[in-house]
Amino acid sequence: MRNFKFVKLSDRWFVDIPWDGDISDLEMVAGANTLLECYQKDGIVKCCVLENGDTKSDTGRYAHLRLDAVDGDCGSFYNVDSELFRGNIWLCPVLKHIFGEYPEYIDVIFY
Repeated sequence: MRNFKFVKLSDRWFVDIPWDGDISDLEMVAGANTLLECYQKDGIVKCCVLENGDTKSDTGRYAHLRLDAVDGDCGSFYNVDSELFRGNIWLCPVLKHIFGEYPEYIDVIFY
């Protein structure tokens, strides 16, 4: 289980993690930004991420992600099912850096 914070800067979403690379590597795009927009509070999203779990939040503020395809070294596509967003998103290779792989399932609990 890992906690993450996402911040909106100049109408663009970024994951707030220690990173030696360029900030553009941390930008949430291709649907991930839309998912974050659904759960944001004043330009911030905080969540708990569980890989390969099947957990629902008592608050109902959750999303289930299922790996659809890996795009080589360029990222991965996930199908998302939540109460506020259903669709596909692309997640960049930073996800693989964090987890060591692209998890088959990811559960996100927003708080």
